[in-house]
Amino acid sequence: MTAKNIKNTELEETPVSEEESSSKDIVEIGWEDLEELFSLKQNLHNMEDYYANLSLTFEKNKAAILGRIFQAESALFSMAEELKNQQNLDESLTYELKLPNKPNDKGYFVKRD
Repeated sequence: MTAKNIKNTELEETPVSEEESSSKDIVEIGWEDLEELFSLKQNLHNMEDYYANLSLTFEKNKAAILGRIFQAESALFSMAEELKNQQNLDESLTYELKLPNKPNDKGYFVKRD
């Protein structure tokens, strides 16, 4: 049997033995050669599972906190609207509520154009 190698556009024939051309369908490998690979594969799988759980937990927590933020914003606007109504301000005008920077200071409704 011969193999053809292309080298600088010339064909060169190199003899190949039958032993080199035959391939084994199944090659057995001992545990001592596979142990480290097996362990690494298990560690990789464990890290992927951990990452998946971490990501899922993060997304659940993110959704929960975003829901709480939405509720707090809604309550804030609702309470500001109620306070505006208590002050008997003209409903056809737009007012902005200026909250104090520190406790016990006054806040203001400022008319906007």
